[in-house]
Amino acid sequence: MAAGFISLPSELICHILLLLTPKDICHCAMTCKTVCAAARDSVHIQYKLELYAQGFTETAALDLVDFSTKMSSLKKLASLWRTDFYTKPVFEEVVGPVNNQVLSGKQHVKCGLWWTMANSNLCIRDCNANGKLSQTWSTHSLTTGGRFLKSVIVDPLQDLLIIVSSLSFIVIDAVQDYQVFMVEFRLASSNLPHPDSACAFLECTHTPDAPGQYASYVMDELAICGDRIVVLYRIHPAQDLFIQVIDWRKGHAKSCPTPFIPRHCSIAQRLAQTLCLDTCPC
Repeated sequence: MAAGFISLPSELICHILLLLTPKDICHCAMTCKTVCAAARDSVHIQYKLELYAQGFTETAALDLVDFSTKMSSLKKLASLWRTDFYTKPVFEEVVGPVNNQVLSGKQHVKCGLWWTMANSNLCIRDCNANGKLSQTWSTHSLTTGGRFLKSVIVDPLQDLLIIVSSLSFIVIDAVQDYQVFMVEFRLASSNLPHPDSACAFLECTHTPDAPGQYASYVMDELAICGDRIVVLYRIHPAQDLFIQVIDWRKGHAKSCPTPFIPRHCSIAQRLAQTLCLDTCPC
């Protein structure tokens, strides 16, 4: 029966998923790669999950005005990147080499928006080939102070551009917190600071075990789950994995122990789903 379900067209799978609760949708996506892909590509499911992640649930006690206002806000943001699940647009982008092991060769699509790093630029393209909605930002405009660009991710539903950069650091006092990377919150449509965030950037800290010279490495793509951003990283030369859970609207972050990581979907996405569904320390 399971094999028959995943063989259905993606459009039909999405219609079935919309009948489920947000929590059930997440559980299905976590156990089936096909369902995860279908849920990611459906803007309607993304609306539902985004509302759930921000604390809005469909209950009898819910203030319908608040729910309608939040839904209208999401649709307005998504209209910046017009999306239609049934369209099959074709567009061409020349992608050159990227001198960055973390960013090189990765392409992303969410809710009709495609982005990748190409020729030292962040290329954002609307899948309906609307030139007015497409953007290209130089990587030099994404970092400040000679920092190394570690990761970039876009969330069309919140017009959100997340940028992670870092520098190596020397630890003298192992009891003290040290900055491991900086996270910036910008508008994907303009590259300006995001007005919904309490701060334009946030310094994420870590307490090393011993003195020495260290460098931080982002181990997987970032995950955005409502107001939360999850970053999976390690501190070289140590091999242990750590996560930072960031509330980008309130402007604060907290380190969390790394839970058991199943093999389906991306690591950071699973961590974000787990934190959103069960308990989030932020």
